Amino acid sequence: MRAKPLSWRVLARLLRRSVPPSNLDIVVGDLLEDFRRDRLRIGRIRAEFHVALGALSIARSYRRAAVDRHHPHGSSAQLVEPMWRDVMNAWRRLAQTPLLTVVAVVTLALGIGANAAIFSVMDAVMFHPLPYSDPNRLFQLWSTHPDGLRTLSVGAEAVRDWAVRDDVFSNVEPYVQNSVTLMTDSGARQVFSARVGGGLMAMLGVRAQLGRRIEAADTQPGAEPVVVLSDGLWRQVYGADPTILGRRVGIDAAVSTVVGVMPPSFRFPFSRQQLWQPLPPASTRPTGRAPNYFVLVRLAPGLTRPLAQTRLDAANTSNRAPGRPAGSRITIESPLAGRVAGSTRQTLLILMGAVGLVLLIACANVANLLLESAWSRAREQAVRIALGATRGRLVRTSFFESAFLVTLGGIAALLLATWAVTIVRPDLPADLTALGPSVVEVNGDAVLFTGALLIAAVVLCGTLPALRTSAGAVTGMLQSGGRSLTLSRSHTIVGGTFVVVQLAASTALLTGAMLLIHSLIHVVSVNPGFDVRGLVAIDLVLPSWKYPTPAAKEMALDRIGDELRRVPGVREATLTAGIAPTGGGLTAARAVEIDGQGVVLADRTLYIPVTDVDPNFFATLGIPIARGRAFDSSDRANAPLTTIISESLARRFWPRENPIGGRLRLAADAPWYTIVGVAGDVYQFDIAQTHGGYAMYFPRSQATDIPTQPTLVFRASGSLTAAIGSMRAQLRGMDPELPIQSISTVEDLYGQFFSGSRFYAALMSGLAFVGQVVAAIGLFGVLASLVGRRRRELGIRLVVGASPSQVVRLVLRHAAGLCVIGLGAGIGLGIVIGRPLRAVLVDVSPADPWAYVSVCVMLALIATAAAWIPAHRAARIDPVRSLRFE
Repeated sequence: MRAKPLSWRVLARLLRRSVPPSNLDIVVGDLLEDFRRDRLRIGRIRAEFHVALGALSIARSYRRAAVDRHHPHGSSAQLVEPMWRDVMNAWRRLAQTPLLTVVAVVTLALGIGANAAIFSVMDAVMFHPLPYSDPNRLFQLWSTHPDGLRTLSVGAEAVRDWAVRDDVFSNVEPYVQNSVTLMTDSGARQVFSARVGGGLMAMLGVRAQLGRRIEAADTQPGAEPVVVLSDGLWRQVYGADPTILGRRVGIDAAVSTVVGVMPPSFRFPFSRQQLWQPLPPASTRPTGRAPNYFVLVRLAPGLTRPLAQTRLDAANTSNRAPGRPAGSRITIESPLAGRVAGSTRQTLLILMGAVGLVLLIACANVANLLLESAWSRAREQAVRIALGATRGRLVRTSFFESAFLVTLGGIAALLLATWAVTIVRPDLPADLTALGPSVVEVNGDAVLFTGALLIAAVVLCGTLPALRTSAGAVTGMLQSGGRSLTLSRSHTIVGGTFVVVQLAASTALLTGAMLLIHSLIHVVSVNPGFDVRGLVAIDLVLPSWKYPTPAAKEMALDRIGDELRRVPGVREATLTAGIAPTGGGLTAARAVEIDGQGVVLADRTLYIPVTDVDPNFFATLGIPIARGRAFDSSDRANAPLTTIISESLARRFWPRENPIGGRLRLAADAPWYTIVGVAGDVYQFDIAQTHGGYAMYFPRSQATDIPTQPTLVFRASGSLTAAIGSMRAQLRGMDPELPIQSISTVEDLYGQFFSGSRFYAALMSGLAFVGQVVAAIGLFGVLASLVGRRRRELGIRLVVGASPSQVVRLVLRHAAGLCVIGLGAGIGLGIVIGRPLRAVLVDVSPADPWAYVSVCVMLALIATAAAWIPAHRAARIDPVRSLRFE
């Protein structure tokens, strides 16, 4: 049966007195649904509009009378029921546009999820409070030297001074880190240890899961040696034996009793600490100088940090401890200040800025989609306003629509962030932080941060589309008789602005990723300076309790070298104090002096790698000797001191001269060394700096200190696995109590050295890819919408003689203009954010032109691809249908 005319149905409902005023909006909603479903001709729609306008005045009078009758004094139902209907109306709109909903939710999930994942890492590293009792009153003591150098090391004199005073600190507890030899059933094992003051564990407030903690009585002279195990060591070595308490274990030359096992969450001061021992009272060394400690303190009750620092400065000035240099200062700082290394902090801030750009791109994209959706419903909004809906109601509905999208996107973002953190967690360094665990997880703080992002996203995504709902559109819509409104200039500008913002943010993000990728390519392609294939490094430990004198250590090293050179499968072997990329030692270039030139370098922030090596070190590793000679038997202990420097160091101080025969020393009170050779550069420690190739080598026979942790380097002639097994068996046969700290190939060492650069480059590239996908979707959506809105105009152009190719060029020209503006703004933004990347780039300038050129070409191709489909669709518009459209 044919439905009654729309006007009759509207009037019948409006004039029915049984309809309460609160249901008037339902009538209006039904009216709108009828407009969408009924396929009426233009003339009939015009007539229905006039009828609706007449019904409007009747409805408004009826509503005023009904409100006075049903709610003479007003009621909250007048607000609650319309708001609930606005919520349901917004939900129906999203359900009617599933493609827009899915695209918007996925876009927001990517943007918010990336932010939540990176924030979870930052929260664990930089913001999460220490898991100790009253952490806000815990502070770390820092020493500031007269030359400005700051260290965490504090002299024992200061510890004794402040331990007896209670006007500043209620607890003063020192600790040190070291490594010890643990005797197990499978042989000697080198483990990381920490010696702590008797009250430190009690001050932290963490209880042992088995037994007890280190106590003050354990640090007194004559006390029985005790040890507390970590949960990991207890499980790995002792199989989580519940009867471990009371067992006596060999640690170095002593036997200690196990008195406790700490819980898994206790990782003080680093995650690598596997056992804790008592720290005895400070004793003066044979040199007359007391040792230095790390010191953790708790402020006295009622004392603030500024007041404590004032009292500390006053006491430091009036009663300086013996041996403390003038101008030195002890400061109190939160443990969080020194909890993470500066490079890690800067990298995380860079990544947070990158995900912020991703969120900006996502919000711009969703706001653009909602704006286009609002414009496509301009007729519907006009009808609502004509039937009495206020602008506030329309704005509220628009915000509810944005809130639904953002909420769905936020739920998906938390799931995405949880998945991303699970994937990324194994690649993160184990020791991201000090003084507490660095457990990366999507916790309550991350949820709160995500909630804040959701509120910001609702505002960013919903404000402009809501404000574009204007009552001024009614007159134009009604006068047009229902035809599509002409695309306004403001609409074009707003849509284009969103595209420009997305392209600018994408350009900056992709530029940062490209710079890191270029840096990574350079890093992995850098020649280490020697042939790493077939090289194996074994880090040994010569414990002082077993080898108490330098002569005993020297004899042990000579024996180890002679025995291992005869192992099958070993072609060459050498002993050294360490091997690149992180082995050996470092010396501060505080006063590098060249004989005849004076001090040529004075920079405490510059550290030069120094290594004691055997004469066959360069031949075994394959490091070329560019000038002079390698070490030989003439470099004896009683001969003049000699050194070999790297080519970078030679170019720095002897740019036009031959350095062979020259003399230099590293400090005014250091001995002179004669240069006998110049070796090829070996990149190690910090290759991101211009001094990455600086190095100095000294003959091991002239070393004053025999290394307690030497490195045995050998080159295998066959299978590395077989050679490593033979070498391990030979070492165990020589000395079962000789600890082997690690065995690894040099290729693996360099792989681990570059893992951070790979990780950050991959993460930045992933963020850039997400940004590009979101920007491409946004560009395609805006251009497609603009083409749809200009359908009537393009049809007229085709009618009056424009060719399809001209229409394509018209659309592409508009897209090209937006692309040029967006790329220009993005290049400027990329230069600004590229400066912080300087610290993590290796031989790549933040203003690298190739990075910007490649990014511009890539984005131009993406923009062209995104614009081509709408342009091709515009060229195929049927002029007749476009003129009869709507």
